[in-house]
Amino acid sequence: MFGADQLSPALREQAERREIGFVVILWVTAAVKLIGSLVPLALALNLWLFIPRRVASILTWLGCVLRTVYGIGDIASGTIRVSGGNDDGAIWRAILWGPIWLLGGILYLGAAWLHQRETIATVT
Repeated sequence: MFGADQLSPALREQAERREIGFVVILWVTAAVKLIGSLVPLALALNLWLFIPRRVASILTWLGCVLRTVYGIGDIASGTIRVSGGNDDGAIWRAILWGPIWLLGGILYLGAAWLHQRETIATVT
């Protein structure tokens, strides 16, 4: 139940009832986030076990865009909802989760940019 107070009331109820479908979605989401975080790490550290470099590079750029947009959206929507008096977890989006997603997007950008720069330097 850690972090359940940050969910909307409807999602909080599902978490409290421990609905199997909701729990499965949470675990799948966690797995996707974990695997997604390994792609830029593999790109930055040249760890190529099963992902071709080109695919990892494209996935890292895509992750950069998606995380950055998601973070900015969380900050904006959380700020708007809090200023409107609707504070059902919105404050956490505005001051915690949005900036974390935005930082993740910036880190993905750094990994993708450094990889692209390294690739160009190697070719020339």
